[in-house]
Amino acid sequence: QFVEISRGCYGACSFCSIVSVKGKHVSYPVETILRNVEELVGDGFKTIKFVGDEVAGYSKDQSSSLEALIMTVFEKFPALKIELGQLNPNILKDWKTSDYDFLSHQRIVGSIFLPIQSASDSILKRMNRFYTTEQFDTIYHQIKRVRGSNRISTDIIIGFPGETDVDHLENISFLENHPF
Repeated sequence: QFVEISRGCYGACSFCSIVSVKGKHVSYPVETILRNVEELVGDGFKTIKFVGDEVAGYSKDQSSSLEALIMTVFEKFPALKIELGQLNPNILKDWKTSDYDFLSHQRIVGSIFLPIQSASDSILKRMNRFYTTEQFDTIYHQIKRVRGSNRISTDIIIGFPGETDVDHLENISFLENHPF
C-alpha cells in the first residue's frame, strides 16, 4: 500500500510536467503521514511504500530529512517495513556519504528506484537533469555500498530529441557496467 509523503518537484526537467501540474515540492507534515500509516497498519498492512515526486527530498523544505521520517515511523510501528519510491539523483547528488547509511536498515525493503534517464551528459543537460553520469555513478555505488545485493532499478529515455548514436552507445555501456 502507498503513502504519499510529498507532492510536486524541485526540478524542471524538459520532458516533464510535474511542476506545471502539481507545483513545486511540498512535504506533508509528519503527523499526517503517521495518521495515514496508522490507518494502513490498522487494516493489517505489514509493508507500505512511501511515494511522492521527490521522495529523497522529503522535508528538505522543512529542515529535516527522509531518514528522520522513517526512524519516527519505525519507532511508532515496530513491526512495519517500508519500501521507497523514486529517489531522484538531483537530490541525492548533494548527500554526504553518511546520509546514505540509513538505507541499510533491515526494515527498508524492496528495490531502490534510481532514474538515470540518460547516461549521456549532453542529453542529461538537454533534459535539465542537473547531474552528470559521474555523479550518478557515485550515487549508484553509495546505494550498493549500504544495500549490498539489494536491487537498484532505473529507467532510461531512449531516442530523446537530439540523441546521437554515440549518446545511445553511452547508455548501453553504462547499463553493461551497472547491473540494474
